[in-house]
Amino acid sequence: MRGSQLGPSFTYVFDCGWSPSTARVYGSATSATGSLDGFAYGYVMKFFDQTNTAVPILAGTDAPQFGNNVPIELRQAKANSVALLLTGLSNATWNGAPLPLALGSIGAPGCSLLAAFDAGEVVLTDGAGRGSTDVLVPVNFALLGVPFYNQYAVYDPAANGFGFAFSNGGVGVIGN
Repeated sequence: MRGSQLGPSFTYVFDCGWSPSTARVYGSATSATGSLDGFAYGYVMKFFDQTNTAVPILAGTDAPQFGNNVPIELRQAKANSVALLLTGLSNATWNGAPLPLALGSIGAPGCSLLAAFDAGEVVLTDGAGRGSTDVLVPVNFALLGVPFYNQYAVYDPAANGFGFAFSNGGVGVIGN
């Protein structure tokens, strides 16, 4: 930002827009409040509580090594809810249907099934919308190099007509 004296770099995310659709604006701590380029222009912002409309995030932090528990984390989900970790051996097909499978026809516009649903595990979210489960990687050398795919489905009646919000997809390769 020209003309400002920025201290340590901080990034804040603001949701703003001209319609119900939102855009992300990134700014520093100084630009979050103040004028633009030294002129007397202010920022007009309105903050909304949108915790029930956030897109859940799946994150893995460890490599799936033999005999290890691999945490598969859920962030930014509906607080104090229930989620299902979908795990499968394909991200190309499930039950004869091609993946990704758009879920708009069942009331979840903008959501897609990204992983085959071969197995599932229930995960509870805490008050911050976080949850986690560990996937035990068996010691079986026949599985070396085999990929597995994950996605969370989070119960959130406010998200859409289907009542579930879907996370991004994840992939792990056993032994890597």
